[in-house]
Amino acid sequence: MSIDRPRVLMIGPSRKSQGGISSVVNGWFDSAMPERADIRYLDCSIDGSKFAKLAVGCCSLLKTMLFARKYDLAHIHMGGGNSYKRERLFVKAAVNAGVPVVLHIHDGLFRILWKERSDQAGRERIRETLEACARVVVLSTEMEGYIRSNVSAAVRTVCIPNGIVCHSPMLPKQRGTVLFLGHFDDNKNADAIVRAMGLLKERGLAAKAYFCGDGDVDGHLKLVRQLGLEDTCEYLGWVSGQKKQKLLDRCSIFCLPSKNEAMPVSLLEAMSNCLAAVVTPVGGMLDIVDDGITGRFVAIGDEGSLADVLCDLVEHESLRSGIANAGRRKVLESFSVDVTINRVLGLYREVLQEARG
Repeated sequence: MSIDRPRVLMIGPSRKSQGGISSVVNGWFDSAMPERADIRYLDCSIDGSKFAKLAVGCCSLLKTMLFARKYDLAHIHMGGGNSYKRERLFVKAAVNAGVPVVLHIHDGLFRILWKERSDQAGRERIRETLEACARVVVLSTEMEGYIRSNVSAAVRTVCIPNGIVCHSPMLPKQRGTVLFLGHFDDNKNADAIVRAMGLLKERGLAAKAYFCGDGDVDGHLKLVRQLGLEDTCEYLGWVSGQKKQKLLDRCSIFCLPSKNEAMPVSLLEAMSNCLAAVVTPVGGMLDIVDDGITGRFVAIGDEGSLADVLCDLVEHESLRSGIANAGRRKVLESFSVDVTINRVLGLYREVLQEARG
């Protein structure tokens, strides 16, 4: 066992998949983390058919059962949806192999998972899974408090926010441009932006919103057509790499009116690129945004207030740029990938020292 350069079995969705977890993990691997920890990465899922997902998951679970004991610890990334049912099997396999487990919860909807398990047996399985881990990493202080208060005070939680690789922003920005990056569903609530853009159009304000992501795209486009906003709301599909960076370079405002969030990487990327953030006060966004200073908060579902805030930022460039610059400074100071990696490696050392006794 080496505390200075531990051998880590890291398990999570494919690094080639779309989503926040792969973005976070790729940021780690593209920085200094591989030099400071000996990491083997196993895909627990991939983008593709149900059969392909099942095959990859079963293969990686078997490898975990057979080889986990060769590592100093296991670091397991858990997302949303069916991720808990899958990842609890990896936790059990690593624990049975006698390996300390760091479970990393990336999903802001964990509280919904807990509420849906209203039966005692279902909640007890969740509680046992979390208590079996050496540490449970969450992305926000809100989630840390929720788990301790509602699940179990015995769960050893630690809050480590996401971190990103920060680049020099492209300035100036194109005035009146709004960007949404995310999944089209009820939680991310991109429809609120569409309706707010309709209100801006009624006021005669020149603005345009760019929507990027996957999910219920047909429903999104249907609403745009119903409101006659094809000229102000443009769907660009899933974007990554240089295509995403060009949008971050061009747009001046980032909007994410979610109902629940953990620590959205898209928000950190936007703020680091000097986009003024307009978000809802939920989850990790409460830790990132200081209302009126590093971003603006709007209440969930309040499309009128959202339109008012967007109007202020479009019409008053000094206000927008002041918030955008303060937001970038906040990300550089507290949410860079180097800050996150140092905290993760410090957690590894802490867990391994405890394992040594």
